[in-house]
Amino acid sequence: MAYERSRPAIVLKETTVRRSKEEAYENNIVASLVIGEVVRTAYGPRGLNKLLVGTVGDITVTKTGVTILSEASIEHPVGKIIIDAAKALEKEIGDGTTSLILLTCDLVRNAYSLYKQGISPITIVRGYNKALSEALKKLEKDAKPVDLSDREALNRIAETAVTFFSSPEERKKIAEIVLSTAERIVEKRDSGYYADIDWVSIVRKRGHEVLDSRLINGVIVDKEVVHPNMSKTVRDARIALIDYALEVKKTEISTEIEVKTTEELRGFIREEEEMIREKVDRIVKSGANVVFCQKGIDELAQQYLYKNGITAVRRVKRSDMERLERATYGKIVSDPEDISEEKLGRADVVREEVFENEKIVFVEGCREPKAVSILLRSVNEDLLKEYEREFKHALSAVLSLYKDPRYVVGGGAELLEIGMALRRSADNQSEEDRLVYEAFAESLESLVRTLATNVGMKPIITMSLLKSKHSKNGSGYGIEAVSRQVADLDGKVVDPYLVVKSWLVSAVELATTILGVDEVILTVKPKTEEKS
Repeated sequence: MAYERSRPAIVLKETTVRRSKEEAYENNIVASLVIGEVVRTAYGPRGLNKLLVGTVGDITVTKTGVTILSEASIEHPVGKIIIDAAKALEKEIGDGTTSLILLTCDLVRNAYSLYKQGISPITIVRGYNKALSEALKKLEKDAKPVDLSDREALNRIAETAVTFFSSPEERKKIAEIVLSTAERIVEKRDSGYYADIDWVSIVRKRGHEVLDSRLINGVIVDKEVVHPNMSKTVRDARIALIDYALEVKKTEISTEIEVKTTEELRGFIREEEEMIREKVDRIVKSGANVVFCQKGIDELAQQYLYKNGITAVRRVKRSDMERLERATYGKIVSDPEDISEEKLGRADVVREEVFENEKIVFVEGCREPKAVSILLRSVNEDLLKEYEREFKHALSAVLSLYKDPRYVVGGGAELLEIGMALRRSADNQSEEDRLVYEAFAESLESLVRTLATNVGMKPIITMSLLKSKHSKNGSGYGIEAVSRQVADLDGKVVDPYLVVKSWLVSAVELATTILGVDEVILTVKPKTEEKS
């Protein structure tokens, strides 16, 4: 049946905006370029920091790519995709987010140049994936084993991952703390090594300088001793970890009890006191002299504990309770009847300290603790937050070595090696694939140029010198950021193989996802279009 006069079918709402083909590509490219330029100057150990001011005036000082984009309130869909990928990498590996963002943006930008030359996005995506396979083969070939008992090698990897600190003393101090932390929390299992970064608690306190930061062989609990008269220092601590309340439970539903005589009222009070006394007596009989309680401790229970010489801390977070369990080798007890001497944790000392009118409790001197704490010091809270991020990145980098004990040379040396290998492979490809391979190599070399620029070197001269060194079998030559010169960095500046592999794979997956978009459908018109 044919209709000579047919009405147009309304499929999408009138407020819907469609951007297809050329417009969609250009829009996504511009977004990628802007994001890349925002992050580019923060790349590398000599990269500059970004000062981000939130809507309520909160300040963030950082040079970490994922933090910059997260705090910058990016609204463009491509920006949100990049942020999600960077966050996923940070959660899984903990490092390499800035490299991921920059390589993604450079791959997309160079792909657009190929698209303007008439190469289809499908061909570009296929070529990028082929180039990635060869890049990973080269990375695998160049990877060198790390002796996990070689503390010097692990220390160099930790120092390479710490990029926020410009002072060599600060970098060495943090790297030493990172390495000692990793050694304590790593567990050897049948399938290999295992560690969870959540087993490390980081407590930030203003005052002094970062060099005064220290590793605690135990747990810092950001709470205070519950009663002012309780001992603030307990040696040879026998620690009870309880997650039941030392107070009278409130009923789940509203109830009313009619009391007619004072004797009945006294009976109720005596019954409550007896319940509390019985719970405390069981703790006393276990031999504990310190109690960490996940729930509340009322005034009556505090008095009983104090009279029995027991120091108590209440409202302890569940995560801290679990760390105390791993550090002191005690057991968290949920039933008052289950507490016993065998379930008590041990520590050399439990003490309360005061920092700027804030009291915190240290549990130190634990025997081979599997959970530890870091006390970070600095003059400014905003700097402390960035120090914490840097510490976690460096710790993640070291822990990745226990998963795969291999490394590659840093300072751009390995990236240049991969780029030169891809250019050699490009000569054996078809015309279009050759251009795609060269675009991939150019994207990798762009990271090296950015590193040189941020260090303060002349990128053209530096790249020429690096290529000359590498062509003469100087595969370890890279950019030495401290001395600002091209040097052999093999064994000096090193990156974990797993970290480099992860951000390289993620960047290609992310770039090909963006390149595979040929249409953007916005269900709500952008504000700029609404005004026009």
